[in-house]
Amino acid sequence: MTRIIAPFLIGFTLWSAAFVGLYAVQGLGCHWGWGPGLHRGVLTAGYLLTLAIIGWVIHWQLARRSDPSTMVQRVGVMLSICALIASAVIFAPSLYASLCI
Repeated sequence: MTRIIAPFLIGFTLWSAAFVGLYAVQGLGCHWGWGPGLHRGVLTAGYLLTLAIIGWVIHWQLARRSDPSTMVQRVGVMLSICALIASAVIFAPSLYASLCI
């Protein structure tokens, strides 16, 4: 059963882990008093790492598709692409928003 559900969940599972991780880094950086350069650099690195990992997952999903690909595989790739787009849009404010209030 998990082999059937896994392609559907992998992209947004990574998205949710990155969401929690970026929020944690944001809060910890403010709490620990990181300088603006270090804080912004760590957030930017987390943002770019998230995009790279989800992009690699999409590449991996496309590489292991069978011929002809099943509907589960196609929908899994589409959901991972949606997770990549959601990550790019939702996490983008970490590149320019104010760090600590």
